[in-house]
Amino acid sequence: MQQGTSIHPTIVQDLFDSAANAAAKGQAQFLTPVEFGQALAAGLPEHRPVIVDLNCGPGQLLQAVRNGTTQHLLGADIETCRNVPGVAVERITADLTRLYPLLVETDFQADLYALNPPWDLHWFKNRLSLLAESDLEAVREAFAQRDSRLGPDTIDSTIATLMIALDRCSYRGEGFLIANESTLQWLIFGEGAPYGGLAQHIWWHAVYD
Repeated sequence: MQQGTSIHPTIVQDLFDSAANAAAKGQAQFLTPVEFGQALAAGLPEHRPVIVDLNCGPGQLLQAVRNGTTQHLLGADIETCRNVPGVAVERITADLTRLYPLLVETDFQADLYALNPPWDLHWFKNRLSLLAESDLEAVREAFAQRDSRLGPDTIDSTIATLMIALDRCSYRGEGFLIANESTLQWLIFGEGAPYGGLAQHIWWHAVYD
């Protein structure tokens, strides 16, 4: 479903610093095809004035999700990327594990997220420690849990991104997140999953072959 591109050499060290297994995972970025993003956006509200992607790349997913009501596309990515031609993304270059504390400090909240986080990176938990103080009980409790595949000081990037979005979501905010199904079953939906408490905030779960 995704198209791969190489990570720019100038941010390789930042990538390695953010995740314990970054070197082993390789240096690639995977982009969401616009047609697939449009299909996912069918479940979103028609009124979408501001859309946020926390790992936006060049903005293909934001391009797919926008409609005639959209006024602002807000994106962040660890790599400096050119925007998709014809798509005006208000974008910052930032490692999400470093950006999250600043989002908390500024009390940033969003009404609508479109997310395709990096899969199976093991982010360092100490950079995301403010999740333990989230106003959302499910996030606080989930952050205290441990994925048995990982060391005690790391957390799966998919789950961490979901927690960040939930924590920084407005009261009536919503969105979608693209993830590997086996990861979701192991960490959220399966029996005894360590982050099963997050499932209460997921109202739609679709699997695409």
